[in-house]
Amino acid sequence: MLIEQNYCQYLRPGISPVNDGKNRVYLSECYEYFCNNGSGNFSIKYPVQGKVYFETGTGAYDLRPGSFLLSAGQAGKCIIESPDPVRWISIEIQRATFVEAFQLLSAGDAPGIYDFGPGHFFSEHYFENVYPIDHSDLGKILARLANLFTNGIGTSIKINSDSFLELAILVIKRELANQESLRHLSSIKNGTKKETLKRLLKGKNYIDDYFLKKPGITQIARHSNLSSFHFLRSFKLAFSFSPYQYMLQKRMEYAQSLLKAGIPITEIASACSFSDLFTFSKAFKKFFGVSPTKYLKSDPLQMV
Repeated sequence: MLIEQNYCQYLRPGISPVNDGKNRVYLSECYEYFCNNGSGNFSIKYPVQGKVYFETGTGAYDLRPGSFLLSAGQAGKCIIESPDPVRWISIEIQRATFVEAFQLLSAGDAPGIYDFGPGHFFSEHYFENVYPIDHSDLGKILARLANLFTNGIGTSIKINSDSFLELAILVIKRELANQESLRHLSSIKNGTKKETLKRLLKGKNYIDDYFLKKPGITQIARHSNLSSFHFLRSFKLAFSFSPYQYMLQKRMEYAQSLLKAGIPITEIASACSFSDLFTFSKAFKKFFGVSPTKYLKSDPLQMV
């Protein structure tokens, strides 16, 4: 079975979510839908096909395929009006699962884990945000689930109690990184810091998508709805590295993966947008401490 039945519910027009406070996955498909309440659980909302409007206590979101919302446990509203069928996935995670996830992470002494507790994910202090489905482990899980939802393949993934715990751990790790970035931003008002971080993350995601094209700061900043100066300064404050350093890191990691795949070095230099082999080899050695040729002769696991 794709999802253990006690965790799964199919939403149709006129059917509201079950407000029992338990872990649950909602698979929904309809042309019109309205719901003006919520389970009070932490939620992950992902539209598979079509547009879904979500409204929470802290924001309103027109979600489309390719992005998902992480939202703190709170009352919410969901509206769908479409001439074509809309499909979406909503995963609800209960407080007890976050308590267990915190216990596991605390045992491993994860950095920053003691800065807040499980209740943070059910309060207005949580950094609610929309993320692209690409470039994250959370996104990969949602993409697989969406594929099964669409194609009816029931063998690749199974949602059970351990699955909710895994999702909660990934959500906590994401929030730890967000809170660390918020602390480094210099804005006085917390709301201003949150809005700035949302725009910076949008720029960071843009780099993730286009790092091989080496977009300029002006282009990335425009995509983030920030001035070039503010974007450059705030990016470095929030993430402790500059956009240039992040872009180079992405290119080097990509080059490393191509080396492991056996792609010729000359082709890698071109694929990673370096002007020539010498420039690529010099950048690779500076980043990894060894030239591409020597890297291939060594154990790659020792170089990661």
